[in-house]
Amino acid sequence: MNNKPTSYWVVLSAFISFLFTTYFWLLSDKGAQPVAEWASAIGTLAAVVVSLYLASQGKVVSFDFEADVEIYNLQDQVGKQAEISIYGFNYGKSSDAIREVKLHMNNGKQTVVSLIQPEDKVIDIKPETYVNMKRKFNILQKDLYSFALDRDKMMTIELVTFRGRKYKKEVRPNASGLEPLWGLQPDHKSGQFTVRNENGSVVRMSRIKNEAVKEKVRSLAHGNELTEASYQYNEEQAELILAEYKKEFREEYM
Repeated sequence: MNNKPTSYWVVLSAFISFLFTTYFWLLSDKGAQPVAEWASAIGTLAAVVVSLYLASQGKVVSFDFEADVEIYNLQDQVGKQAEISIYGFNYGKSSDAIREVKLHMNNGKQTVVSLIQPEDKVIDIKPETYVNMKRKFNILQKDLYSFALDRDKMMTIELVTFRGRKYKKEVRPNASGLEPLWGLQPDHKSGQFTVRNENGSVVRMSRIKNEAVKEKVRSLAHGNELTEASYQYNEEQAELILAEYKKEFREEYM
């Protein structure tokens, strides 16, 4: 029924209204004629509204989806990769296409990573059809580590279409392979320690924001020269720097 063109329903409405009007006008009681006029007007309006509604139902996109996100380290590169799998269905009889996929990290900074679809890889949303897509994001942000530190943390997937529709879904990403690499690396020759961050890179004291902690680190130097550019510390200093770095990291990215 919804496949009929709008003109079909308009003509049908006019015909039904004509039948009602003729019936009341043919009554012998002249007092029924005003009723006929009102009945005709109301009947026409109601029929047109209903017909337009029925006709419009065949022109909507009714899309819903589920999503999975896998986060892991890139091999031999600095960065992370998020692989998104989307499974959806369009219950409507009209079509659209996904032009952009966004990852909302749901942190205090409202970090958003966007992937614009190239013209040859646009994801079609066809009428009454399943949509199945898989895309990979190369991401340098530290935000992804927060999903490894808090396994209950949610990420929002947003799909933006060419018609301007936005579809969102909250998902809990799998970040089991993304444990932070931070820790202490001993130098057996010097007996000193290097502090490593979540990527395994060196953490110097200059990375610490808390001046009180820096002063405490300096007080533990035991006469050894220590500058902002130093990268090796005694064990007590290194443990203090690592603990403060972790604390500041969580405050910024969790």
